[in-house]
Amino acid sequence: MIINKLRYKVYGKLIDREIELSPGINIFIGDNEAGKSTIFDSVATLLYGFRPTNRDKHPYVNWTRNEINFSSEIFASGELFTVERSLKSVPRLAISKSSNHTVQLYHNEPLSFVSHVSESLFKAVFYLTAEDLNQFEKASYESIQEKLIFNYGTDYLNKASDVILQLEQDINVLWRKDKRGNPKINQLQNEINQLKLQRHEAEKNYGALRESMLRIQEIDTTLDQAVNDKRSYEQSIRQTRANLPIRELIERIDALNRSIYKRDEFKALDLKLLDIIENNDIKVNDSKSKLQKWQLELVKLKSDLFVYTEHDHKLLDLKIEVDSLKNALSDLIRFEHEEHTILDEHMKLNEKISAQFKILFGSEIDEGILLQLRKLPVLDLMTLFQKYIEGFEKNVEIDKRASESHGQLKKWIIAMGFVGIATTIIGFIYEPLRLLSFAGIGLLGFSMAHIKSLSSIGNSEKVDLVEIDKKIEAISLPVKFPEYVYRDESLRFFGKLEQLILLLHEADAVHEKWASLIDRQKAIESMISNVMQSKGFDTSRGTVLSLQYVLAQMDRLNEIIANESKKQVEIDLKVASIENEYIECNCLEEANRNLKTLVENFGDGDYDFGVNMIAQNTDLIRKMKVYSDELSQIHYDVEAVLNASETLLIKQEAMIFEIEILEKQLLTEKLQLNSEIQRYNEKVNLEAINSEILVAEVQLNEWIEERNQLMVLLEIIKFSDERYRLENQPDIITRVSHFMNQMTHGKYQEVLISEDNGHFDLQFVVEGEIVSTAKAFSKGTIQQLFFAYRLAVLEALDPHNQLPFILDEAFVNWDSKRFVETLKLLDTISNVRQILVFTCHQNIAAKIVEHTTSKLIEVAV
Repeated sequence: MIINKLRYKVYGKLIDREIELSPGINIFIGDNEAGKSTIFDSVATLLYGFRPTNRDKHPYVNWTRNEINFSSEIFASGELFTVERSLKSVPRLAISKSSNHTVQLYHNEPLSFVSHVSESLFKAVFYLTAEDLNQFEKASYESIQEKLIFNYGTDYLNKASDVILQLEQDINVLWRKDKRGNPKINQLQNEINQLKLQRHEAEKNYGALRESMLRIQEIDTTLDQAVNDKRSYEQSIRQTRANLPIRELIERIDALNRSIYKRDEFKALDLKLLDIIENNDIKVNDSKSKLQKWQLELVKLKSDLFVYTEHDHKLLDLKIEVDSLKNALSDLIRFEHEEHTILDEHMKLNEKISAQFKILFGSEIDEGILLQLRKLPVLDLMTLFQKYIEGFEKNVEIDKRASESHGQLKKWIIAMGFVGIATTIIGFIYEPLRLLSFAGIGLLGFSMAHIKSLSSIGNSEKVDLVEIDKKIEAISLPVKFPEYVYRDESLRFFGKLEQLILLLHEADAVHEKWASLIDRQKAIESMISNVMQSKGFDTSRGTVLSLQYVLAQMDRLNEIIANESKKQVEIDLKVASIENEYIECNCLEEANRNLKTLVENFGDGDYDFGVNMIAQNTDLIRKMKVYSDELSQIHYDVEAVLNASETLLIKQEAMIFEIEILEKQLLTEKLQLNSEIQRYNEKVNLEAINSEILVAEVQLNEWIEERNQLMVLLEIIKFSDERYRLENQPDIITRVSHFMNQMTHGKYQEVLISEDNGHFDLQFVVEGEIVSTAKAFSKGTIQQLFFAYRLAVLEALDPHNQLPFILDEAFVNWDSKRFVETLKLLDTISNVRQILVFTCHQNIAAKIVEHTTSKLIEVAV
């Protein structure tokens, strides 16, 4: 069995807390009064139930909540269980099985997993504290050895030899086999023999009283018969006295029945006839009063009806077209909202167009230009402008090339011109060099001619931009494009121009939508105006306002019609009520006339006499009914009632008087006889002797039975002790040797028990030598040997490792080396048995964590 979790809703100071446990070693560390003892008690309570079961007396009931409630998750027998215990007015136990989700409810029973070990055994053996180990410090070696050899290191057992000795002493007090002394059984047997002798002497003289006793028996028999006869006569008297009023009641009923007027005819009438007639008269009067009141109310309701005017009738005449007019009015209102939306949209588009136009042309909007823009072929313009820009660039390139290629030539021609001028001037100045002037003139002419021809070079290759510009003007007039458009190679202007044209077309579409909406509004207003004018309504203030005014009047009229309809319904109900009441009133009058005719006939034509006779007969019937009801509540014998009389009663009382006289005589005689017997018994009390003998014999039998049980128990204990020691002590000593060997790291190799004439002695095997434990023991070794015994007993009592082993500050006196070896041993045991360790010492907890696979759980207040 493994405890996986402990969940505390409330257990002492543990409130709303959950503790998870490992299957092996769990260390609970905390200061004193932190709750460690509470946790141990909760584990014991979990396994065995609440002790005590009274909530007011349990030490761990929380004062605030006045209850205990906790649960645990337990793994046992291959199944997972949830166990919940609570203590309120009574203890409760709930066990749920996870595999099939079933819940079983109990009261305070122990868990089935631990039924092989009692609660007291669990607390004494499976819970080891420092106090248990320290008890050996002041004990003598002999007492320690006896505890270990005979009690196996536990505290809850008495030594078998002590038990046997005590049983033998108890048997000797009751009975001795050797006939020595004066035990209780022998004393009591002597007393019984003496009493029997006294009884024998008394019986010899007892025959003289036998005749008196027989006479007393006869008197008792006669008295019993007299008592029975007296009771019988008393019962007859009571019955006669009870029957006399019944007979008188029957006679009264017969007398009343004979007094009824016209008994046969009266039986045919309803007993409540007069009441019915009276009630009907009251109902008729009430009905007539009600009719008169309702007639006045009807007149009042009719006077409150509304009177419709000529205008109201016109509104009623228009009621057929109201739905269509309301729909038309709703359409007009909706169209009006749509018109505002369209106008807002048109205004926003105009603002966008104005802004776009100003960006493109740098001026305010010109409607003529906008009209032309709608028809402008943008793609053709883009083509022309692209040609213009390309031609412009080409011409620039040609000019650049011409400038570069003829620049040097022009310089030489100019230089030749200058040279020609210079030679010409020199020739005219210096006669001998006159020929040079002709040559200079030739050079000047040559240079002048080439300069003129040089200026015309390349013009034939240039693009005619003027022609392209004319085509642009022909397409776009009167639109004038900005100068930068003629130089912008990206043609972004035309992309924005296309956006402007799209905005113009979108504005035209919105305008057309607005115009269509206006036309539909006018058509609906015309229809509304025609309908209203055909019904005689004025529409001069406007179609919508006129219709709204009429519809408001129509709503007012509808409210009036609804109210008038309610009034009419009320009038119709009132009329129907009056008619029904009138019919009911006539029926009541007719029925009452018939009933009064019956009364009149019963009175031989006199209605008042008939009423009086019926009332008189009704009173007689009522009295008979009272008497009959009283009679029906009584169970009686008819024959006995008819025979009952005062004469019979007197006879019965006389017989009782005679019996009482006889009783007095017999009682006097019996009293005399008893006096004689009592005088003799005062001398010899045989009954007291018999009683003493009987009591003594019962006591003797009890002591004999007790002696027999003690003798059987003595033999059983002797046999069981010898057999248990032979069967189990070797196994337990073997396991003790194993555990001591591990804890002392092989120093104490084996534990032995030697016997010499019934005297037992513990011994150790140390390094191959047998050493008495009296020489080997130290305080720590004593505690380790006790610990080894406890582990061995645990295995013997719980071989399937169902119960946890709980240690509370058990290692205080361990030296470091043996403490580590002990921890290794516990680590091995924790593989099969769950171990809970409680301590307030951090160093001990740290040592356990260091040398074992364990879980540390801090416990705080």
